[in-house]
Amino acid sequence: MKGANIRHKNGRHKMRIGKYLVNIGIISTLISATRVVKQTAAMPRDWRRYMVWVSWVINLVMAVMSVYYSEKDKAHVELKKAVTRRR
Repeated sequence: MKGANIRHKNGRHKMRIGKYLVNIGIISTLISATRVVKQTAAMPRDWRRYMVWVSWVINLVMAVMSVYYSEKDKAHVELKKAVTRRR
């Protein structure tokens, strides 16, 4: 896991935005926003319209969090492999 714990000079972790920009989950969620805009433009302003946007936001949050936790998952898998090799 080279570069996993990059720290900024003030001691905080640096956020690398590139991994978010090239992730297919993020890209597809952002592209689907155009469809949501078209769909909700013709809808009346009631609870169903807002539920479409809430579901899209939930989808976006899930995509972002999957990218965020992917490095932790990789570290966990490597740790588990190391533990099983010792046995």
